[in-house]
Amino acid sequence: MIARPPGHPTRMAVTTRSGPGPETTPDTREFAVAVVGLGGRAVALHVAGELDLSTAPRLRAQIDRALQDGSDALVVDLSHVTFIDSVALAVLVAAHARLASCGRLAVVARTPFVQLVLEATGLDGILDVFSDRSAAKAFVRH
Repeated sequence: MIARPPGHPTRMAVTTRSGPGPETTPDTREFAVAVVGLGGRAVALHVAGELDLSTAPRLRAQIDRALQDGSDALVVDLSHVTFIDSVALAVLVAAHARLASCGRLAVVARTPFVQLVLEATGLDGILDVFSDRSAAKAFVRH
């Protein structure tokens, strides 16, 4: 486990919206998941901040909600994630397993830190990982 400096808060917020709209750069100190409909049964989950033991359950809940609502194509965009731990990785693996027979999951990893974690754990060979949002969206729509 990686220790955080004393007094290092993790702020949490969950936002949901549907439809296209301008993308903004979130405050990376605050954890957030923005859910955006991509048309049809495809959904993007834009994640920001620290994705760890305390925040991974919120991502899992948003994934569960999307699947319960009938989504079978998920893009989990980690472009604005500043930290990721094994609990969060387990959430991604579980989502991949749930969609393996009936849908698709794409993970967007654009930062060197998240890419390194996925590579070091071997998950870049298990999950469908993209450095480009457009490619990830195209992948889940096929």
